[in-house]
Amino acid sequence: MSAFFAEYARIILFVHVLFAVVWIGGMIAIRFALHPSLGVIDESSKRLELVIAVLNRFFLMVSTAIVFVGITGIIMMLGIGFKSVPNLYVVVHIKTQIWMVMAIVYGVIYYRFTKAKSCFMQGDNENAAKYLAPLAKFLIPINIFLGLVAIMLGVVLRGY
Repeated sequence: MSAFFAEYARIILFVHVLFAVVWIGGMIAIRFALHPSLGVIDESSKRLELVIAVLNRFFLMVSTAIVFVGITGIIMMLGIGFKSVPNLYVVVHIKTQIWMVMAIVYGVIYYRFTKAKSCFMQGDNENAAKYLAPLAKFLIPINIFLGLVAIMLGVVLRGY
């Protein structure tokens, strides 16, 4: 794995950072641009319809990003021989755990979204809105924060 990483290190790092930006940047755009802008739509069913349409596309994009972040992260961990440098070893493990927590939170977000989508399709807008409410209030901000910490740790790792 070290030889493979040595040969393609820049490409692997680029893909890793690109998809991390897609994941975290997408959440930032949804939380701080889309979510506040939805208030201009008076009719709740139209607002829910737009949210579900946007999140459908978002989840397709982000699911792909999560897979690539994971694969490239594993390649980099194995390729750089992080076990031989104690400080590097700790940072790599912290960063890995952050991405794992983010993936779990993403799973919760996706689960709540599918429930909301199902409710919306059945005409139950009230429950659809209830399933979606924690996404913008808590879950997406948690993942944004964790993602920014992971990016910072990635910058720290580049200094080793």
